[in-house]
Amino acid sequence: MKNNKKIEVLAFCVTGTSVEWLEPVKDSLDLAVSPGGIFLDWTEFAISWRLRSQEILTEIAKKERSWLNMTEVNFLALKELIPGSPLDEWDDLRLRNVNQAWSQLRPWPDTFQALRKLNQTYKTFAVSNCDDAMLATITKNLQLPWENLISAQKAQAYKPEEAFYKFVISETGVTPDKILFVSSSLSDLQGASLSSMKTAYIKRVEEFGYYENLNSINEEHDFEIDDLVQLANQL
Repeated sequence: MKNNKKIEVLAFCVTGTSVEWLEPVKDSLDLAVSPGGIFLDWTEFAISWRLRSQEILTEIAKKERSWLNMTEVNFLALKELIPGSPLDEWDDLRLRNVNQAWSQLRPWPDTFQALRKLNQTYKTFAVSNCDDAMLATITKNLQLPWENLISAQKAQAYKPEEAFYKFVISETGVTPDKILFVSSSLSDLQGASLSSMKTAYIKRVEEFGYYENLNSINEEHDFEIDDLVQLANQL
C-alpha cells in the first residue's frame, strides 16, 4: 500500500470487481435452457462467453468493429459461440432472453457493507463497460449504493481505452490524483494508472472459477487487497 492522501472519489469497476458474474450467468443459463432438455457445461460456456465479449471490446477499441453497446456485444458473442450446439436452433428472441443473464448478477459478499462505509467519506462511482440499461438494472436489482453511475455507453469508449478514463475524470469533477480506481482487472488498472489515478487491485482470485496466478502482477498499486471490506478498513 502507498497512501490514501488526497483521495476524494472511489471509482468501482462492476462486473467481476463489485458483482460476481460466473455463477449467476451459469445459473441463468441452466434455468433458461435445461427445462428444454439441453444440458451443457454452463460454467465453461459462461467463461467462453465472457472471454469472447472481452475480445470483441478489444476489436472495437482497435476500430476493427463499429461501436456496439455491451448488451449487443454480449449478444454477438453468444451468437458466435452457439454454432454446432443445440442453441443454434433458437431464434433471436429466445437468445436475447438468454442474453439477459448479464443483468442478473449477484454482489460479492463484501460489496454492500464496504460501499455503505465508504459512502460516509468518499464520493462513489460505478464505472463500467455495461451500457446504461445494464448498469441501471444491476444497481437497482442489487440495491448497490453507488452515488453515481458511469457507463461505457455514456463515455462512448470501453476500458481500458484512454477515452474512458478521461470521461471518468471529467464526470467526477476532480483531478485524477484524487481518484482511486478500484478493479479486479489488471488491464483496467493499468489504464487508470496511465491516466494518473491511484489504483486499488482487488484480488478476486476465483472470478473465473479458478485461482489465478497472482505472480502475474507486474505493477505496484496503491492498494492490493482481497476484498472491498479490507479496502474500506485501510482507507
